[in-house]
Amino acid sequence: MTATLDKAAPGTVNPGRILDISWGIARTGTLTAALDLDVFTHVASGACTARDVAARCGSDVAATAILLGALASLDLLQTAEDGADVSYSLSPDAEAYLVRDSSGYLGDLRHAHHLLSFPLWPRLAETVTSGTPAHDRFADGDSEVWPKVTPYLDQLAELNAGWLAANLAGPLPATARVLDLGCGSGAYSRLLARASAGVQVTAIDSAEVVEMAIRRASEAGLDGQIEGRAGDMRTVAWGESFDLILLSNVLHGFGETDAVALLRRAASALAPGGRIAIFEVVVDPERPLDNPVAAFFSLQMLMMHGGRAHALEDYCAQLKDAGFEPPVVTRSPAGPNTLLTAELDPATRRI
Repeated sequence: MTATLDKAAPGTVNPGRILDISWGIARTGTLTAALDLDVFTHVASGACTARDVAARCGSDVAATAILLGALASLDLLQTAEDGADVSYSLSPDAEAYLVRDSSGYLGDLRHAHHLLSFPLWPRLAETVTSGTPAHDRFADGDSEVWPKVTPYLDQLAELNAGWLAANLAGPLPATARVLDLGCGSGAYSRLLARASAGVQVTAIDSAEVVEMAIRRASEAGLDGQIEGRAGDMRTVAWGESFDLILLSNVLHGFGETDAVALLRRAASALAPGGRIAIFEVVVDPERPLDNPVAAFFSLQMLMMHGGRAHALEDYCAQLKDAGFEPPVVTRSPAGPNTLLTAELDPATRRI
């Protein structure tokens, strides 16, 4: 006899959705553990049963079976009967993004959770109560966090490379001067340098991150096109007469006043006809379900640095205050980010 479960009548209010939300940390923890153990890579290479995977991971067989079952419940693994055992295979998205050495590998996201998410989120109520970050990860100069997290951010950048090349690199002059503020591991610097051998990029970030960006530029055959400059972007010398200034995932770390000040400085550093480009997670307060990541990202920035994900209308107002025309707005097809590009308003005095 097959057991059946009674379902609630349509329209009945029940706690199921709330309980499901409350297990969000379990989903994140399950994925992170699987990446720590390299489960997806082992399954891709032929480890199809719990015993096989445990042998590759050096883990307990019974515990590994429970982990694999949880991954199957998330539809990251697919199951089939294999005699007395359950056989596992990868879902298409797990195969594309969670197998080490795959071109789209996103597994370094585990570092972001270990170093940022897991320590921060239990302290959200504390942060909301005080209005200040529980632990300012931008101010403490933690050299461990960013070198480990930036490869994941770099891979996210690669997923956006095609359409960003069309929107940013395409219109650049052959001998363009580009400023990449908060360059990270340099994915966008490399993207823009590849547009033409004459493109010169100044990449600014902390010392250890700039070092990584320059190393990767050299590995990509872009020696001489990307100059690294270490320091606080608010105070370090930039240079001038840039054809493009890129702020990728930068302004969420700043409040309104500091954001406008940075944009005004950018306005003064642009060449005639130059553009500014802002690539950010942008909140739409009127349609939050279109981009729910933005709401959570805003909370994480609040906990990390007292920042937030700004709304589109906020960015438009900040750009106007800094002397720019209304931006061209394009939503990324490969993630939660939005690209805003703008030129200086000819009627506005250069600052």
